[in-house]
Amino acid sequence: MEENGGADKVINQNSIAAHVNKLNKVIETASDKQQNKKAISLKKQLRENEDKINKYQQQITTAKNRSGYNRTDKEASVMRMKNDETLPAYNILAGSENQFIVSYSVHPKYQ
Repeated sequence: MEENGGADKVINQNSIAAHVNKLNKVIETASDKQQNKKAISLKKQLRENEDKINKYQQQITTAKNRSGYNRTDKEASVMRMKNDETLPAYNILAGSENQFIVSYSVHPKYQ
């Protein structure tokens, strides 16, 4: 919006709820069918965007300070493998003595 010369507006749940309330008033008072349909359509789009914002906020909370996360294993971090593939993985450290594994630990990359 800012590129087009418009003001940069913050879109959040409160602003969407305010617009939905305005559209509800338009729907109630509108006598024109076309205006009523347009208001209903805009209201539907706002509700869909509200769901997307909730989804994005949940993803940001899950990712924390990482660049992303895996949907099936949220604790795993993305790591580069030997063949230049990036996959969700853990860093496994193993301690050995006299060729026997005596301890191990599993860590996500971000710790």
